[in-house]
Parts: sequence; structure tokens; C-alpha cells
Amino acid sequence: MPKKKAIMACARWLAYCLQIGWKRSDLDRLETLWWEYHDDNGELLMGPGVKTRSVLQ
Repeated sequence: MPKKKAIMACARWLAYCLQIGWKRSDLDRLETLWWEYHDDNGELLMGPGVKTRSVLQ
């Protein structure tokens, strides 16, 4: 089920992007961007030595 959590987090992020003014026509590119930087659990992928905290719940 972790993949479902990641999909839901992505959907929330895309909804947020729409809310702040992104166009619906940009959603495919925004989703590609999401998956480029997140794993199957929805966790942000960072380079070595970079520390971050998750803001998605």
C-alpha cells in the first residue's frame, strides 16, 4: 500500500499547484516532476548529505 500513499500525496501536490495558479495543461509535466524527485513511498529524494523533513502527511 505504500504506493497508494505516494499517489495520494502527488494528487494533493497537484491540487495545490492548481490552487496557486498553475494551469491544468501543465499537470502532466508537474506530475513527471513529482515522480522524478519522490520515491514510491512519496518521500522526497535528496542528494547525499542533504537533510530535509517531510511536509506531507
